[in-house]
Amino acid sequence: MKVNIGTQLVVIIRRGSKVWAISPYCPHRGADIWKGDIVDETIRCYLHGYIYDLNTGAPILIPFSDKYSGWRETGNLIRFPVDEYGGEVCITIP
Repeated sequence: MKVNIGTQLVVIIRRGSKVWAISPYCPHRGADIWKGDIVDETIRCYLHGYIYDLNTGAPILIPFSDKYSGWRETGNLIRFPVDEYGGEVCITIP
């Protein structure tokens, strides 16, 4: 689910009892990462196939990095702290 929190656009992902809040944009080239596949605790960017760990934001698969060494220069997925209180999700925007 994509929501605006103030001026910040945030994607909220729930899998079972886990909730994550992330930037909607892939750090590699700015694609709409929320359009990608969510598997277990990862999200895959639909454009180039980067896979990011939702818990850490770190890239765990960088495709074609042997052929395109510059692709290894990606940053981490932007994550926002999430807490749940009485079933309500609270997201901290810095």
